[in-house]
Amino acid sequence: VCKKLVGNFSLSWRARSVLEKAQKEPNLQLRSLVSECQTRWGSRQMRFSRILQQQRALTQVATAHKKLRHWILA
Repeated sequence: VCKKLVGNFSLSWRARSVLEKAQKEPNLQLRSLVSECQTRWGSRQMRFSRILQQQRALTQVATAHKKLRHWILA
């Protein structure tokens, strides 16, 4: 799920701009999501930690859009 979530935000400029707006509202740091790289040690762990840091903004974006509702993090 995390891989598809990060892929959606990295490939879509529209989703990326909505995420930036959602990060500005609760005063979160404007940080992009990290994608996994097979040759980089710890990239999977960095991806999970960044998703957990931005969980509030991601949940806000996912609830607002129909296509992303199934990716709401509990």
